[in-house]
Amino acid sequence: MKNIIIIVADSLRRDTFEGILNRMPFPEGVSYQEFKVRAKNSCTELSLPWMLSGMEVFSPNMSIPQDMRKRGYHTVMIHSNPVVHRFHGPFDTVIDLGSTSKVSRKVKRLHRVTRFVPNWLYQILRGGGSGYLPYARVDRKLEEYNELDKTDPLFMWLHLMDPHTPYYPHEYDLNRVVELNRKQISTVRGYYKPSELEGLEWYHAYELEVRGMHRTLNTFFAELDYSKNTVIFTSDHGEEFGEYGEFGHKGNRFNPENVEVPFFILGEGIGTVSIQSHKTLRELIRKLI
Repeated sequence: MKNIIIIVADSLRRDTFEGILNRMPFPEGVSYQEFKVRAKNSCTELSLPWMLSGMEVFSPNMSIPQDMRKRGYHTVMIHSNPVVHRFHGPFDTVIDLGSTSKVSRKVKRLHRVTRFVPNWLYQILRGGGSGYLPYARVDRKLEEYNELDKTDPLFMWLHLMDPHTPYYPHEYDLNRVVELNRKQISTVRGYYKPSELEGLEWYHAYELEVRGMHRTLNTFFAELDYSKNTVIFTSDHGEEFGEYGEFGHKGNRFNPENVEVPFFILGEGIGTVSIQSHKTLRELIRKLI
């Protein structure tokens, strides 16, 4: 049995990713089947039940990892998102790389106040450069994947937070990142009304995050043995940047930017498969194993 690897890039829009693929294609020799897929909702908390269970309400006993366990797979979740951790129940192994800093959590809860403090103080509260991001990047999660024992067939749910806010492109220094994200997050929460130029700057940072994620995944895809592995790549939802006067990805916003997501499969001998919605992801995986 082949390993099944599902990579979910949180907040990744289809149009943004397709544009980057056109400029930075996959390495030669890596073929894939691409599908036009819609997420069932516009935030992680409401999208993952559909992805994992094919229903509006998550059921651990009626889920993809439970199906895979019954078929002899060792099921693993790697993530750094506290929302994703709510769905860890049916997985054999869960690796949570999220921030556990009490200071970081307090700063998040008190964002209405901290958005007024100077950047240098905000950076101290967030723990400096090494502690700014509450989420682990894709390369850190792939390190954890590489450390896994793959003796038994593996079902992997690899949940990435590139390019989820807060944006931290490698091209930006920390001071620029702090200022950019504080205004963007304040806008998402309704505390700040941005200019059109600011919205464009946030989208550019988001796009840089997607490019960086794609470069790292490109190496991973090129080195993977597809006689032993099948990869599904998608996103749980997208992200709005003021197209309809809103920013972010609050639940139940079904604009194309929030629900049209990338979806492709890498592998050998896949045969004829199709998918149009995350609702049928569970059925698709049954056909792949």
